[in-house]
Amino acid sequence: MHLRQLRRQWTPAWLTTDARRRGRDIVLRRLGIQRCYTPPVLTREPELLVRSCLPFVVAHELLKNPDFTFLQIGAFDGVGDDDLRDLILRHGLRGVLVEPQPAAFEKLQMAYRDRPRIMLLRAAIADRVGVRSLFCQRGQASMAASFNREHLRRHGIPDDEIVAQPVVCHTVVSALQAAGLDRVDLIQIDAEGYDWPIIRSIDFARLRPAIVRFEYRHMTSHDSDACVNFLAAHGYRILPEPRDIIALRMAELGQQPAAREDECTAGQASSSTLRGRLAEKWTRPRPQDGVTAE
Repeated sequence: MHLRQLRRQWTPAWLTTDARRRGRDIVLRRLGIQRCYTPPVLTREPELLVRSCLPFVVAHELLKNPDFTFLQIGAFDGVGDDDLRDLILRHGLRGVLVEPQPAAFEKLQMAYRDRPRIMLLRAAIADRVGVRSLFCQRGQASMAASFNREHLRRHGIPDDEIVAQPVVCHTVVSALQAAGLDRVDLIQIDAEGYDWPIIRSIDFARLRPAIVRFEYRHMTSHDSDACVNFLAAHGYRILPEPRDIIALRMAELGQQPAAREDECTAGQASSSTLRGRLAEKWTRPRPQDGVTAE
């Protein structure tokens, strides 16, 4: 037996090269630092980077599922900063776009006025059907509109320009039902900091989208970790982008998720036990914000 093989056999798991690198990366991340291995030119010229992996992920799914459907939460005007629009037009996708702001919704109607396979819903998505206050910028549609007033302040919108508007709220399931869909393959979320509560409210035993894409840059580290763990517990694996995360359901790719190490115990937990524990943790009933039913 070679010396290298003996060293690997005798080295404890917590001293392996991978474990040491992972520990180093965790410490650096807590300090707000992340090691970068990309060529320096890509930092100097970010326009060389592919904007999003979403077109490739959707194209892969379309190969085996031509009747691809989607739900876009927070569609705004259907044009600005929208990675999904080109895919909708190029492939003639069928789906529902949800936007609560009246001015943005009017532009959304114009953007998809000649698309019969597209259903538009003037509403917000929440964890229950009803009406709640959406904080917007006075006199105009804003991409920073949110259920959280502080979110608009962080975008530099002064208090005297922030107004609360009552908006109709659907759940993910009721929005799909309103559009006549009983399933969905892609859920695209841009909810200005409310992405995690929306994902947490989805019944993944009932809906099994192949792709879930959400914006994590407005999340706290705690919420982004919780969201990733929740999706992992339901069989998804993660493809990170600069501002968004694409979660891919591994069963749809013909793969089974690899078992994850449970760092909270001395031994190794089975993959099914870990998934059950995470699912129980993040689907536990939580106090709900006040919502007035219609």
